[in-house]
Amino acid sequence: MAMCLLKSCLLFLVVSLVGCSSADPDLWPPKINDENKIAVYCDGFHSVVVLPGKSSPWLEYNFAEELWYMENSQGCLPSFRAMLYPSSAVLEVGTLARLPVADKDVRVWHYTLSSKGLAAMRAYIENIKSKKQRFKSSPSFPVKHFNTRQSYHLFYTCNTFTAKLLKAGGLPINSFWVVTNDEIVERLDELSERIKK
Repeated sequence: MAMCLLKSCLLFLVVSLVGCSSADPDLWPPKINDENKIAVYCDGFHSVVVLPGKSSPWLEYNFAEELWYMENSQGCLPSFRAMLYPSSAVLEVGTLARLPVADKDVRVWHYTLSSKGLAAMRAYIENIKSKKQRFKSSPSFPVKHFNTRQSYHLFYTCNTFTAKLLKAGGLPINSFWVVTNDEIVERLDELSERIKK
């Protein structure tokens, strides 16, 4: 019994260290004249990352459980299914004319990345995104939905996606065990404080 507990503690320690919050010095902090603004916003349940677009001003990336988000399979039982059973996920890519602004329901954080960090974030997105577009966007709703290679479950939610995407860009954020909105908000606040120093 004691040996099993020791192994469990060691496993937890190793997994925690994998998500440690050191910055990648090759990617961050950005040098002067190599600064790219990005944003993250949270609405109390969901987190979304906003990056500069190539052909549009801004692109927002939103990771979600497919049935919940696309098929409107919501409620108590679908919530448990989404968290406890690895299921298909979608990546929503939408266009924005400007960076999001905070209001009473939405919190927004702004960060600056190097060009290499931004390229690493885009590579992470391309790696997770399937080439198969879920359905075509329309001029009145300019959003694309892609199936993903990553499933949605308790250990990989929209908030995990946000933390891992920021980590891929070189930012010093701990991406381990970021499940709920409260946890991503706490990590983003910590990241903002750490950057100010």
